[in-house]
Amino acid sequence: MSQGWHRHGWLSFGAVGALALTLLCAINVVHASSLQAALNREYALTQARVLLSQALATPLAELRPVAEQLLHRELGFAYLGVRDRDGQLVTKVGADAAGAAFLTPGPSPGLRSAIYRLTAQTGSIPLDFQDHRVGSLDYAISATLADSVHERAVDRLRLTGWLGLAISLPLLAGFVLALRQRGRADAAVLRERLAAAPARSAADAGDAPPLRTATTLLDVAGLGALAVDRNGCVRQINATGSQLTGWTEAAARGQRVYSVFHALNDGGAPGLSAAERALREGHDVAPATAELRARDGAVRPIEMSAALLRTPDDAIDGAVMLFRDTSAQAAQAGELQRQARLSQGVIDHLDEGLLTTDPAGVVRFANARILRMFGYSRDELEQMTVTKLMPVPFLNTPGIRLTDYIAARGAGKLPKVVGWRKDATTFPVELLVQTMTVDGDDGLVVIVRDITERLRGDSLASRLGRLLDSAAEEIYILDAQTLRFLEVNRSARRNLGYRADELARMTLPEISRGIEPAIIERLLSRLRGGETEQLGYRARHRRGDGSEYEVDVRLNFSRDEEPPAFMAIVTDLSSRPGHS
Repeated sequence: MSQGWHRHGWLSFGAVGALALTLLCAINVVHASSLQAALNREYALTQARVLLSQALATPLAELRPVAEQLLHRELGFAYLGVRDRDGQLVTKVGADAAGAAFLTPGPSPGLRSAIYRLTAQTGSIPLDFQDHRVGSLDYAISATLADSVHERAVDRLRLTGWLGLAISLPLLAGFVLALRQRGRADAAVLRERLAAAPARSAADAGDAPPLRTATTLLDVAGLGALAVDRNGCVRQINATGSQLTGWTEAAARGQRVYSVFHALNDGGAPGLSAAERALREGHDVAPATAELRARDGAVRPIEMSAALLRTPDDAIDGAVMLFRDTSAQAAQAGELQRQARLSQGVIDHLDEGLLTTDPAGVVRFANARILRMFGYSRDELEQMTVTKLMPVPFLNTPGIRLTDYIAARGAGKLPKVVGWRKDATTFPVELLVQTMTVDGDDGLVVIVRDITERLRGDSLASRLGRLLDSAAEEIYILDAQTLRFLEVNRSARRNLGYRADELARMTLPEISRGIEPAIIERLLSRLRGGETEQLGYRARHRRGDGSEYEVDVRLNFSRDEEPPAFMAIVTDLSSRPGHS
């Protein structure tokens, strides 16, 4: 036995050494990755600082192409916002702060979004040109998505870490496997020793010699062991078993097993222990879950199994039962179930419908929004195909497949999608499809958006735009800050004699005569402050050829526009009959 313990100790020391080596190598790999990310980020910011500073300091230079070039290069940028020296935003490109879209090539948009949320850093740096501050740069960058800046020391550190892992992991696996084999051998020894013990009744069970070494091994492994004779009376119980049941070995010896080991079934009712089942059924009992009520009334989840003990002539002499506390595993399983319910709740509260399908389009999962959108129950949707839910175009257009709608694959060239509800009504749909692989099983994630309201709004906006453009009155839309014309309808352009691009550089006070610009400013300020919803005044407007005509102007202010805007409705009084 001392030789076995000696071998077991060497295996334990070897496993600990292999684990320490594995952790050290893993730390080297992580440190190398951190250094590489820092090098990538510094290189990207240096490139952006040089190019954007020069472009910002050069008159008439186009900033946006330079920023887009930086975004399209493999530098890891997700967003770039350039500000002038006064802090005003000049141009911005790329994703917003939530990481919604990416312009740079590389991984799929879904994968890039996940990497960006986990690794992206945001910040702002000054832009200097020839020792003069010309502006600043707001950025969001994920150094893990950038091309690596090769540094020999970092590469060597990473290579050392991976080589160490390649050596230490097999060693660690070998030591763990050897320890497991050793544990199984010890359990076999325990069974043989218990089988070799002479058959005894409950009366002389107190003379049984304790198998201290075997039970100590089980104590180290956290396993309770309880041996019974052929009549179901306790012969022996180890320290872990005593701790779990609340019975000392002296108090338990000779007692019926059901008096010491109170097993409970799933409903909390008393049940048979594994040792009782083995004696009653005449065979070993595989591991099974149950609950154990201790002597003090405490209840805990356990896993138990039993093996029969036989005499040399193969007669049943008793049984040995092994059991362990599974409270930690049960708590972990409960937490996983809670997280699963939480995830399900979040998915069901999404405003967008979400489906998961196999590559052929057979539905595997649908969130609550999908159920409301199409009018089916969850059971009805199970095994239904996307073709049935959206027959247009997947059923009536040969050659169109669901995978054609994977993001960035032929966008803008695909047929429109129409959803088909259970009650046979239809609605327009927008699809976003991504591939998914879980445990080697391929599938698709399909996001479904009902765009009925969007199309209705677009149609209304288009119709109103056409009506305003053809109105007899002159309609002007002005920027609330600069007062420059944003939109001018056809009647105004025709009456003033200016082109649309010329009017885009002009303001309302510039074309007004007979009223001071300060008066117009005061009227607009009253609208901004909410004192009134509409104001009016009379003046003259100057045409492009220098002639003037009298007008009646009504002003309105809209805070709902982005940016906020004024609308001026102008009536040409000179065209009215009898006007002099």
